[in-house]
Amino acid sequence: MTTALPIDIGSALPAPADDAILAHSSAWRERADRAVAAEAQRLDGLAAVASSDVVVSGTPDALEVRVTCTLASEIVPLDVMRELEALPDRVAGAIGLPLAGHHLDLAIDQHDDVVAAA
Repeated sequence: MTTALPIDIGSALPAPADDAILAHSSAWRERADRAVAAEAQRLDGLAAVASSDVVVSGTPDALEVRVTCTLASEIVPLDVMRELEALPDRVAGAIGLPLAGHHLDLAIDQHDDVVAAA
């Protein structure tokens, strides 16, 4: 089942006027905070995702995005892979600055029935 979410951070945020202005103000950080919150919400809205965390770190000239995603099962649905593939470009577009790198950490949610019953 594919879940379509109405979140489009690319069009919700106006494009920055000048990278130099962003680099010397807190505007890029505010945009980054909004972008990662929207992306985490977008991922968490997918049925196959148990939890997610999206973090932007670095300086305006060397930004990196790290995505930690815990999946509900070993099978990774196509909609999740598409979201994860498009995420770095959406974040860079929302911030208005290029990313120097992006990292993805995937894990599988492992439930231990014995521990859960205790």
